[in-house]
Parts: sequence; C-alpha cells; structure tokens
Amino acid sequence: LIDRNPEEFKIHCLKDLQSIFDGKRPFFAGYGNRPNDAFAYRAIGIPVSKIYTVNPAGELRNELTQTFQTSYGEQDDIVDMVFPPVGKFGLDPELDVEQFSSFVYWRLPLVDIQTLGLEGLLGLEEDVVQ
Repeated sequence: LIDRNPEEFKIHCLKDLQSIFDGKRPFFAGYGNRPNDAFAYRAIGIPVSKIYTVNPAGELRNELTQTFQTSYGEQDDIVDMVFPPVGKFGLDPELDVEQFSSFVYWRLPLVDIQTLGLEGLLGLEEDVVQ
C-alpha cells in the first residue's frame, strides 16, 4: 500500500534492484517528473548532478543548479561525455562515476610554464631558463 509517500515506495524498489548488484552502484542518473522522484534518487546515492526533473513541456531541469535546462535531444548529443561508457561485457559498476562529471570533463590541463630569469624579463637575455 502506498500511503501518500510515493518516494518511499520508489526508494524501496530501487534498493531492491540495487541489492542484485552486491553493493555496487548500478545507477548513474535519475529522471523523474516530480520532486519526490529526485528525493528517492538522492536517497539511493545518485549524485545530485545526475538527477533531472522533466516538466510537462518535456524539458529537463537539473536538480543541482535548477537553472540548467536541456532536452532529451540535447542530452543525446552529449551522452558519451556525460555518462560512463558501456563496454563489451556491459556496464562496470566499479567505474568511478565522478570521472564523468562536467567539472572533470571540461577542466583544462595544467600548462607547462617556463620561467624567465630576471635578465629575460628585462629583455637582456633571449634564452628561456628552465
């Protein structure tokens, strides 16, 4: 019986599914159309950055920012950048999910900076001191 708490029922069902994977994390994202869906997804350990609420117009709003809005079509264009790859033998639940976050993906590599000596800064030396 669902007693006006549909998120409790959803949490229970998702935890049952999760138990099949022996403590591994099989869920990478959650899509729902109500705030209690987002609550249920957080309760089972889905990162808030990967939880989306679908409004009646079919637009997706990210739970983390609430201002980021996208669509299924736009997500389809970047699915390989946002979600972990599925290999030949299926999804590896041991995969570090956070390595696929937008922060890690868009982070620029550190630039190798060579320093100039005082003479180089003053224009007295043309060679770069390493």
